Order: sequence, then structure tokens, then C-alpha cells
Amino acid sequence: MDKSVDAGAILLDIEGTTTSISFVKDSLFPYVRTNLYQYLEENWSLPEVQDIVSVLRTQYEEDLKNGIPNVPEILDGSKAESINSIVNNVLRQMDEDRKTAGLKQLQGKIYRSGFEDGQIQAQYKLCLSTV
Repeated sequence: MDKSVDAGAILLDIEGTTTSISFVKDSLFPYVRTNLYQYLEENWSLPEVQDIVSVLRTQYEEDLKNGIPNVPEILDGSKAESINSIVNNVLRQMDEDRKTAGLKQLQGKIYRSGFEDGQIQAQYKLCLSTV
């Protein structure tokens, strides 16, 4: 019986599935923290980055409405002011281990950049079975 599927993409939850949890905690998260400002600075004008910024701003507004204390403001000022405020907000979200859409989207873009330029090397666990 053929169980093959014609799929355009396969989505994997890497953390603990294909890659050790420690790789995410010890490699990916610190990479984002170190490269967040530079990534935003270099890619600020890209529509997909501006879309993420919009999602982060919406999340900031929702956090205020929901009474979440000490949420770092996301400014709509100069490029430098905006980026600095986004960095502060994103780092706070990471510190609190939040799983917001904008945070995850931005982390994904930064991870991709790191993998593409070779600064991050993938690690795989070979424990997958056939269906």
C-alpha cells in the first residue's frame, strides 16, 4: 500500500523532535538576542519585516489593554527609535518566554538568516520512523 503524499511542504516542530531542546535554548535563542538589532537595521524596509513590526505593535496595544505590567513601549518614531523600542519589547517577551505571533515570526526570520549565512549549523536527531 503506497502511503506517499504529494505535499508542497512539510512542517516540523523542531524543538525536541528533530533537534535537541538544548540547541534551541543554547544556540537559537542567544543568536536572536545577539543579532536582533542588526537584523532589523538591515531589513527594516522589507515588507515582511514591516508586517511583523505591525503585528508586534498590535500585540503591544493588546498587552496594554489587558493590563500586562511594564510592557516596553513600541515607538513609531525615527527608524533608530522604532528599532530600539522593538528590540526592548522583543527581548522582554523572550525573557518571559512568551509565544506571541510577532515574536515567533521575527525569531523565524532571524533564524533563517543565521542558517543561510552559516552562522547557525543545524543539528538533527535521527530517530524518525516511517509511517
